[in-house]
Amino acid sequence: MSSHSKEELFELIERLKKDNYQTVTSEDRTLYQNLLNEYKQNKENIGELFTCLTKGSEEQERSFASQNSIIRERNIEIAKTFDIAKHYQSMIDKLTPLKCNDQQTKTYFPDSIETKDVKKGLEASRLTAPTELADCPDKESYLKEANDILSKLTQSKKEPNATLCTIAKERGIELKIIDSKEFDGKFYKEEFDKNGKIIIGIYSGCFSEQNKDKLPMLIAHECGHMIDICNRYEEHPESKNYHVSVKAQEEFLADTLGAEMCTNVGYTQSVIKYKDFLAQSKNPLMQDRVSCINLNPKLQRIAKSFCLSGRPEAKPLYPPKRTKNPAPPKSLSVSMPNTICMPKTH
Repeated sequence: MSSHSKEELFELIERLKKDNYQTVTSEDRTLYQNLLNEYKQNKENIGELFTCLTKGSEEQERSFASQNSIIRERNIEIAKTFDIAKHYQSMIDKLTPLKCNDQQTKTYFPDSIETKDVKKGLEASRLTAPTELADCPDKESYLKEANDILSKLTQSKKEPNATLCTIAKERGIELKIIDSKEFDGKFYKEEFDKNGKIIIGIYSGCFSEQNKDKLPMLIAHECGHMIDICNRYEEHPESKNYHVSVKAQEEFLADTLGAEMCTNVGYTQSVIKYKDFLAQSKNPLMQDRVSCINLNPKLQRIAKSFCLSGRPEAKPLYPPKRTKNPAPPKSLSVSMPNTICMPKTH
């Protein structure tokens, strides 16, 4: 990378850093990406770039400290009338026919939640965060495919699909296609209590041939986040802003609800493919999420039916052990409640 180009990269960052990246334009993003690619190709010191992106002025550091203080105070105030840990457990008890044993409950939804400071760093992601896909034939076909899946998820009268259907009718759900090759999605919680529809973003990479089979479960997972927030909002409107430091809890809940919604309408193979994707990840959190999906009794029955019919099991329902010589996992015992009660969603 030429000295001039390197200086241009760091000058761009310093200019945008002055107002915490609030004025980033599409031209800035394109210029940053081009300079960044050249920076990486020349094997420059990435640590130097990271320091430049994240190190702020004394004034910005004070702003971050103030932000952390506001979050702590807000959580304390919300916690006086809203128990986030109890909420997570009640969602499992009421929205799905699953009963975790004591150990599983402590693992996925612990009684105490420690709220940590927000990680310090500037909003440099504004330079690289994916944006909505521009109008093109791909976008229209992707939207149709995603909306067809969402429509099917709302057709079951079982829970939590029935709650999803109620939310779709009362609030409306808008899907957006995000321009990114990654397999991911996003529920826009910040848009929840604004006028208009609830927004869920689906990355364009989800529609590739290698990811299409996992798409229904991904959409159901994001809908699981939405059901979580809707139920929080029902109990305490401000509780949607509760800063959960144990991020795994939100993900475990969304996976559990998503798997149940998919199996209720016949997308079971999508759940299995999605689970395989998590199990193969190098991210420990994603690997741990597999165990939560395994609680779904329909998946257990399908695996058993494959074995009884003499056919090979579609895919193992358990994540690989992290040892050289893993022992075969024990079967999970899952009890089914007689009734399922759903809180009314407005």
